[in-house]
Amino acid sequence: MSLLDAGDSLAQADFVAAIGLRAAIRSFVEVEPDARNASPAALELNAIATRFPLLVRVPARPSPWLTPQPGSSRLGLLLVQLCDLAQSGELDRLKMCASDDCKWIFFDRSKPGNRRWCSTSLCGNRHKIRSYRERKRASRAI
Repeated sequence: MSLLDAGDSLAQADFVAAIGLRAAIRSFVEVEPDARNASPAALELNAIATRFPLLVRVPARPSPWLTPQPGSSRLGLLLVQLCDLAQSGELDRLKMCASDDCKWIFFDRSKPGNRRWCSTSLCGNRHKIRSYRERKRASRAI
């Protein structure tokens, strides 16, 4: 299930809610994992999450799952994914790109779990080039 079907349009209020949800998730992910639950970002995420009600579905098997309430925005699927990551113990692998120009949220699949950029070839490379140029300028100034 996607967030929007082809040809769907978004009402202004839904657009504003989507931007608010994105900001709340970014703020939450930006906080160090050990401090997330007690952070103001968690309170902000709780507040915006009320706009995206979820239901628990209990199928015959294998286990219960969350889904957006019928008639509500499918953006609740993002909250479902956050819950799934928390339940699986992988929420700490959700990170924000360290590039000030980017700030995309990505899932860190690296073995040690220490990626800094959403893409090493794009954001990481830009950072390395900037660092290199700064070092060159500093060496010329000496």
